[in-house]
Amino acid sequence: MNNFTKCLIKGDAGEVIIDNLLKEMGYYVYSPPDGKNHPIDRLCLKSYEVNAYDVKTKPRRNDYRDSGYDYIDHCKYIKVNDSVKVSIFFVDTLTKSIYWAKLDDLLDISESFDYPRRKVTYPSREWAYNHETGCKVEVIYFPLSAFRTIRSLTEDEIEAINGLPEKLKEAKK
Repeated sequence: MNNFTKCLIKGDAGEVIIDNLLKEMGYYVYSPPDGKNHPIDRLCLKSYEVNAYDVKTKPRRNDYRDSGYDYIDHCKYIKVNDSVKVSIFFVDTLTKSIYWAKLDDLLDISESFDYPRRKVTYPSREWAYNHETGCKVEVIYFPLSAFRTIRSLTEDEIEAINGLPEKLKEAKK
C-alpha cells in the first residue's frame, strides 16, 4: 500500500468518526459525490441551521502544542465561511482525541508561545514536508488551546485510522 492510499484510508476513517459523532448529536450529514474534488468535507443540518465542516485525520506536532492543515485549504475555508459557517475537526492519534474549532474563532487567534527551540506566533504559516505525499506544503498552525476537545478516540477508531478500516464498516452502515 503506497503512502497516498494510506492517507486516504486515514482521511476516510476520520470522516466516518466525525459523521457518526454528529449524527449522534442529532445532525443530518451530507457529503459530496464520491470522486469529486470539493472545498469542504461535509455539510450538516440541525433544526434550520446549516454548517460546513472539514476533518483532519492527523496528529498534532510533536515539538509544539499545535496542529494545522494546508494553507491552500485554509483559503478555501475562508471563502466557504462567507456563505456557511465552517468548523474544523481534528481526529488525532497522538493525543488519542477529537477536537474542533469554528473557523471564525481560529481567524481571531493572536497568541505567542515560547518553545525550547523558538518562539511561535499563531497563526503560524510554515513550510513543512508531507511524509504521505512526499511534497513540501505551506501549513497554517494554531495552538491546541484554540480547540475544544470533544472526546477520546476508541481503540477501534485508532485501529481504523491506522489501516484497519473494517473496524468502522459496521459503524458506517
